[in-house]
Order: sequence, then C-alpha cells, then structure tokens
Amino acid sequence: MKTLAVIEKSENGSYGIYMPDIPGYIGLGKSETEAKKDLWAAINESIIDCKELGINDELNGGDIELEYQYDYSLNFKTSEIKELELCDA
Repeated sequence: MKTLAVIEKSENGSYGIYMPDIPGYIGLGKSETEAKKDLWAAINESIIDCKELGINDELNGGDIELEYQYDYSLNFKTSEIKELELCDA
C-alpha cells in the first residue's frame, strides 16, 4: 500500500509529517530524519497494538510505502507569496 506523507517545516525549524489519507498518525522532530523515524514508530506501535487486540489495522499490517511530499507553502511568509504572485503575472 502506497500513501502520501506530507513534510512540513515550522518557523522554529522543527519538522512535522502527517498522512492525509490516514489521519491520526504524525511524526515530529528537530530534523526531517527524526520526524520520519517518529512517524514510523507511531505506525509500528499501532500495528503491534492492532495485532495484540486482534483487529484489522488501516496500515495493511505494515505493508506500507510512504511517498514523501514537501509542503513548501509553510516556508514562505505571506509577503513573499504575494511577491512571487506579482512576478508570475
């Protein structure tokens, strides 16, 4: 199963990753790598919990591939976006 994982960089330089198609799973970290590891830890913990409880998980039993995409809109201030729009006109 392949799903999208969106990477965001906050104003303080930390990173967050979430999966829009599978809500409730996030990864946070001081670096992109740390946030990815945190997301995978959340995914693995959920899979283990589901197996122990005998319920199906939405993560296909761990057979999941993440396609990372950057949310660049958060890296610009509003004034920078307006300036870019003027340049494109």
